[in-house]
Amino acid sequence: MARSTTRNRGTLALLIAAATIAKAACLALAGDPLAVDVMASVKGFDKPQKIGTINAASGYKGNANAVSSKFEFHKDFAFLDKHYDFDYVNVVRDLSDGYKPLFPKGAPAIDPQTGDVSGSPEDDYPYYYHFKNEWQANKFDGGAIREDEKWSMFIDYPKAPKGDFLDFTNILVVRDHDSVNFEGKTQFGLLTAFDWRYDGADGTGNRGVSKIGDLRATDAALQKLVNDALANEHLNAFKDWSAMITFTLVPTPGTLALLSAGAFLCVRRRRAA
Repeated sequence: MARSTTRNRGTLALLIAAATIAKAACLALAGDPLAVDVMASVKGFDKPQKIGTINAASGYKGNANAVSSKFEFHKDFAFLDKHYDFDYVNVVRDLSDGYKPLFPKGAPAIDPQTGDVSGSPEDDYPYYYHFKNEWQANKFDGGAIREDEKWSMFIDYPKAPKGDFLDFTNILVVRDHDSVNFEGKTQFGLLTAFDWRYDGADGTGNRGVSKIGDLRATDAALQKLVNDALANEHLNAFKDWSAMITFTLVPTPGTLALLSAGAFLCVRRRRAA
């Protein structure tokens, strides 16, 4: 099922193929707001398919310190939600001294870490966040944060004094929840990513400002950023985790047959026209 998370805080045999996720086809190249087609290689198709869209923007319900991102499935690929989890990974690329207690080893870092400086547990997965009670509640700020086979949201409300900042990269990722997560239990694929920044309150009583930045290519540089952040977790909790950019999503045989038949009919219609 599609997963979604907020700061406050699920057996398919996967066939891994040598197919690379294409760079996201942008509806808006950069800046705020950001609209992006989410492309993925899907078994049975000879080129990457649009499996959904992301719309990200600064502010949420009038709060300038918030940022939100909504992933919506393309109707023809909503079935993927039965076999995969579509989660968010948030990476800190840079931070001010005021945030170092939360990220003791500095950047890059997975947000959140598995525990704060006192060692109390915060999260045991690199996804943002992964507590079961939040998944079950499916609520944040008075509203739903996901609808299975339709959409899921990432929302963050940072808070810090003036002078503190965080530079982030937020990534929509995919993992197989029906078996053992691609080739290994702790492996996930990178789909689409964008940068964003939070600056602390300006002294007028607000909680600071979050701003969407640029879309990032789903390439080796992004893969390295995520893997370096996993390796930099201060309790070494993510040492066996890894991100990948080359993978293929595999429908069930029945679904694959239907998809292939649909694609064949579309080709015939286009040729007839």
